[in-house]
Amino acid sequence: MEGHIKRLINGAYFDPDVLCEMEESVPYSLNIDEFWHHTLPFVHKIFVVLLTNLNTGHMKLVYAANCCPSARTETKRFLTDSEEVAVTLLKVMYQVPPCRLKNIVALVSDRNKMNVRALEDAEKMLGRNLPPVIFDSTQIASKFNMEKDPFTRASMEEILATLFKRESYKSQLDDIETMCNGSNYKTLQLLWGFSTSLEKILKKVFDIDASITTFNVGHLSNDKLEAYGRSAVSQINLSFSKLL
Repeated sequence: MEGHIKRLINGAYFDPDVLCEMEESVPYSLNIDEFWHHTLPFVHKIFVVLLTNLNTGHMKLVYAANCCPSARTETKRFLTDSEEVAVTLLKVMYQVPPCRLKNIVALVSDRNKMNVRALEDAEKMLGRNLPPVIFDSTQIASKFNMEKDPFTRASMEEILATLFKRESYKSQLDDIETMCNGSNYKTLQLLWGFSTSLEKILKKVFDIDASITTFNVGHLSNDKLEAYGRSAVSQINLSFSKLL
């Protein structure tokens, strides 16, 4: 309980110890997102960064901040913008032990404009030290549904179900793209972009340890992030209220 409170800095929760607990031969992703959190009588929008074990799907909260409009009415701005998201990512990455940088193989984000701009800014500042960015597969699949494109949706499902092999992951991705019968250029672009990012991520996964010969990317998404984030933030709030 007290540990939660000690990690509250300037109104934000930040636990760099989580980054030091990464296992040597395990691939991880950093997942970023925002979600609405109800704490009566208030409704908050929370920005979070979570560390996901890509072997098990287990998540740990690294960073959380309230994104509700500032109480200062003269500003009327949200507390999180693209610059602050980029700075937060830098803050998190700087706390990763050098020997574990290779273990963070991906940054998972949705495609909202703020996150895209923030990731671009972070890439300029971190360069090669920033893991490959991949957009949330759940959100992309929803886009395929909205566009009524069953072909790209089926290809995405196949990608997420495939057990990629060290010696053939590139050809496996190429085959899935080639077999897609979609004709909607908008959705095909999303699929191709996802596949391109995934190829970079798989290379990093297989570079971690020679013992990793196959890998499934099913945990490379934000589909469980909101539920976990709400639970984690509730625990922090509970810890704080008990000390008041």
